[in-house]
Amino acid sequence: MRTSPGQGDVFGWTVLLITHSLVDVDMTNSVFDSIQCGPFKSDYHRTAVGQDFRSALSKYLERELLTQVTVGTACFKGSLVASYDEDRYCGPRSLVRDIYKLSVEFGSGQRKESLRKEIVYDANKNSFKPRREKKLLLWTLARQAQARAIEDLVKRVDAEQLPSANCPVCDTNLLITNEPAIFAVTCPTGCFQHDYHRDPKSGDFLHGHLFVREPE
Repeated sequence: MRTSPGQGDVFGWTVLLITHSLVDVDMTNSVFDSIQCGPFKSDYHRTAVGQDFRSALSKYLERELLTQVTVGTACFKGSLVASYDEDRYCGPRSLVRDIYKLSVEFGSGQRKESLRKEIVYDANKNSFKPRREKKLLLWTLARQAQARAIEDLVKRVDAEQLPSANCPVCDTNLLITNEPAIFAVTCPTGCFQHDYHRDPKSGDFLHGHLFVREPE
């Protein structure tokens, strides 16, 4: 049976499932004070994650995330754990001891907006930044819809063997490569790039990537 691109995933977006209890969101206060930090195994993290750390975290997330929330008055849940939570990673010259895994989710009924990323703490400045990306991007309803539109288009191009199609984001004519060993759909303006390698004989998709441009 021939598989199709994107089957079983949401094009690289992580589906976030957090078991922490829900709290009502009041947008006028810091909703992030309720984030569950830890528990931690290492002495370093148990000491580092104090009141100053938590306060800086709340202010950072208020600044970076609250303006992205589009589900209105919602419920919130979140957690923060150390990416390298063992004493052997926490020496004075460690480059990884201040890296944390952050998970947050806003929800209103069946409408959910979430994020799961690594962030880095700077103890000298008492501040945070994303580990890899330029900014924290919440998996908003609009971004979910955009990803579904890209997924649906790529599947249709493959299923119907379309020679041409337009980008669902900017309406530019897409670049399509449809060869026995590779299938690629790319927006020339940089909105997204989707490519899959496939078995030349069976046509089954083996592995692939989706790259989406970050908002300015």
